[in-house]
Amino acid sequence: MKAHLFFESKKLLKDKTYLALFLFIFILFIFPLIITMEFDMDAQKIDYIKSDIMMTEEAISQMERDNATAAVADETERLQLLNVLLKAYESKNIYERTKAELALESKVLKQMESGSVVGIPIIEQRKKVAELDYLDKNKVVPLNGLEYSYGGINYIFTAFHSFIPFTFLLILPVLVYTNTLSMEKERGTKDFLNMTPLKYKTMLFSKMGIAVMFSFLGFLLSLLPVFVVVSSKNGLGTFDYPIAISRDQLSVQLLTTGQFLFKFLVLLFFIYIFLASLALLISRFTDNFFVYLSVMLTSVLLPTIPLFNNTDSFFAKIAHYIPFTYFDLTKTITYGTQDFPVINEQISLTSGLICLAISSIFCIFISGMLILKKRKL
Repeated sequence: MKAHLFFESKKLLKDKTYLALFLFIFILFIFPLIITMEFDMDAQKIDYIKSDIMMTEEAISQMERDNATAAVADETERLQLLNVLLKAYESKNIYERTKAELALESKVLKQMESGSVVGIPIIEQRKKVAELDYLDKNKVVPLNGLEYSYGGINYIFTAFHSFIPFTFLLILPVLVYTNTLSMEKERGTKDFLNMTPLKYKTMLFSKMGIAVMFSFLGFLLSLLPVFVVVSSKNGLGTFDYPIAISRDQLSVQLLTTGQFLFKFLVLLFFIYIFLASLALLISRFTDNFFVYLSVMLTSVLLPTIPLFNNTDSFFAKIAHYIPFTYFDLTKTITYGTQDFPVINEQISLTSGLICLAISSIFCIFISGMLILKKRKL
């Protein structure tokens, strides 16, 4: 067993192709830091607040001419909060800004719930208020909305959450598994493995285990230099930064960045295992590298098709039983937004782990039966 583990590890480590994959991941994550142009975010925010103050004053004047007394009082209160926010930004007091923004956004939420103001979906406004309330109570420095200024931890979170498509995170394992399982014949190692006294179960589990660990640890090691570069520029960041989520699009719960990253990596690891078991099953039907790769890439791209985003279709009712649904990791953990929700409410991290685990066991079982029947890998 140890000898075969060493054999499989050596094959992967000797292949220089994977260095290019790791470099691709590094560039993918570091790219936003390179292309983002720095500018004075505070000055832009101050200009926005001043513009909002002017428009609110004009609106109040019009309401007074229309004798809309209740509306005047409501908007006058919001105007006062805008002026407090402006002073907080001009004073450059970070914690006063958070307190002022919380007061203003809470007022806007009340107006939206009463129907006097229409804007973003109410649940998104509730999320905004919940995050600001957490920042204020815990004295956490708010992020200014631009990735180039985030600390290392928060930059990685933003990459997972926003600008890195989830399909790119699965390219590495797909290529590793395809290369590992379909190239045995071309390399002349398939017949050698079939002649060894090792049990097929031992060979397959060592092969899959090494491939999964190599892919997952390789992915993490590719992120390490990104984290180091960003942290050296902007600091480490914080695991305590809040992320507001809503499963039913009515009530709001909070995750911290640390909790999100932990759940993200656990789900990603289970997806890597499922892809490895799926790759093993596909290998029972073809040795052709390009056919193999095409099938694997198709499976990774499945969640991007409209069927996986149509909440009104029949498919939506059974989507939580299908492992490919959980490839969109961020949606699975945060339940999406009101505009882009998960396909049904039963999709969650727990259901994802169970579904992926059962699907992996099923693929491995069918592969094992086929191997025993043919008596060869």
